[in-house]
Amino acid sequence: MAACTSSTRHRNRQPSGSSVEITDRNSFFVLLAFLGQLPDPADQVRVLRRRLAFMDEPGSFFYDEGRPLRARDMTDRFRRGMLQLASATSKADRAWLERTIGELEAGTAHA
Repeated sequence: MAACTSSTRHRNRQPSGSSVEITDRNSFFVLLAFLGQLPDPADQVRVLRRRLAFMDEPGSFFYDEGRPLRARDMTDRFRRGMLQLASATSKADRAWLERTIGELEAGTAHA
């Protein structure tokens, strides 16, 4: 565990490190599992802000000539469902990130 923690600390402190830990949901969950091992809340906030910045970028599972398609653009119920589920998840992610960043910056975060 110490080697993993050391590696995680090193990667999470990198301002422009590999973005897969930030952009891929499953990889981000793995990162979150170890983020509490960083002793400095400012380092934790930097990682969470990277995820928040990624979420601010427009994106979709489906595109038309480079334009991200939204759920309302889908005629296929399953593709529309994918986008609706992703939208709800993103809203929950954003709310948690903003709340946690606020707690860390205020020094009120729970371990």
